[in-house]
Amino acid sequence: HRETGSEHVNLVQAWHGADLKFQLMNAVCGMRKMPPLTDEERQGLADETDGGDYGWHGRGVYLTQFPSYGTVFIGNAAEGAAIDAALPGSSATTGATVSGACAPGSIGLKPLLLSHVIMGRPFPVTVSKDAPFHQNMHGKECPSGFDSCYSLVSGPAANMDPIEMYSDGSIAAPQADELVVFNPCQVLPYCLVLCRSRSSVEGPTGAPLLLIVDPHPDEVLLEWIRNNGNVEIRRFVSTADVVAWILQNWDDEKYEQCKPLHDVVKRGAVRLVTNRTRAVDGGRNAAKSLIDAVRNLPQPLNRIPLLVFCGALGSLLDLVVEKNERVLVSTREIHFKTFGSLEPLTWDMIMPAVVEYFRAVNRLQSKAHWKPDASATHCSGCDAKFSFFN
Repeated sequence: HRETGSEHVNLVQAWHGADLKFQLMNAVCGMRKMPPLTDEERQGLADETDGGDYGWHGRGVYLTQFPSYGTVFIGNAAEGAAIDAALPGSSATTGATVSGACAPGSIGLKPLLLSHVIMGRPFPVTVSKDAPFHQNMHGKECPSGFDSCYSLVSGPAANMDPIEMYSDGSIAAPQADELVVFNPCQVLPYCLVLCRSRSSVEGPTGAPLLLIVDPHPDEVLLEWIRNNGNVEIRRFVSTADVVAWILQNWDDEKYEQCKPLHDVVKRGAVRLVTNRTRAVDGGRNAAKSLIDAVRNLPQPLNRIPLLVFCGALGSLLDLVVEKNERVLVSTREIHFKTFGSLEPLTWDMIMPAVVEYFRAVNRLQSKAHWKPDASATHCSGCDAKFSFFN
């Protein structure tokens, strides 16, 4: 038996997901060592008064051997504008460049950093972050005698937990894994990969198209549109999902599977409805992030009309959209039905929503009265803006 002294190195390749500016810093300067928790933070976790995320499986650098899981931790699809600045021919702040072809365009691309990782002796994490603080690994340093942490995880994409054993003795199927290293010297970045997610949602057929971005849409309203509107509905849970689907089905008109979307966009027979807030998709910025992502798509995709449909106007007061963004904001079911069934967008339809919106703004902010007219895009005496169709 021959020993080389490297039996416990455990060299693997793994992916790290983060926004581009952080990926460039990681590639040039190496991974950042996470500082230990303060006494106040540690006490807050122990008392369950601090709901922050300090590293659910340890206070270290997180990687995964599943690239699709790595993309979950990257910002929304508008990242493409930043990637454009770092492509060959352009210079990023760090002076680094990203090599490789990026056609057609970089919208929807996400940066994953591939690295060599020395795991050493991995500590198996099998306890949920929701377990009592003295039992879990939340925010804690690497256990003594180990060099890293490793867990097989399953659950909602941005909230996965170690797989568990059921009462009948069976074990949940893992969906991904998480590697946590506590010394940045254990990670050697060597390749920055730009990737685009693929959607599993059925593609368009060429019929008028309504895209719904809402994890929990009003099923009654959707059923009404199915029964009364000659449209097909495609449902998504996040900005990244719908942008990936659009780009996947747009790619190039010469491809047979892309012709239906090109056709409905040319006919102006596609609209998009979103709710305001999505917990794992930007929180209260979800709707605005979606608007920005769609407006950054290639022409003519960036002209798709949007409806922000919510239950209360009060929650929309800080939703600021620019003039001519082709965005309608409303709480009225009639607007959802009219917009969603692709009826013509007339001023008679839009004006009641404009009036309702600014009356709520004035009432809730105690600002000056607003008198609507056909050219107004803002409320006199307040900062709220409203964008409607030309």
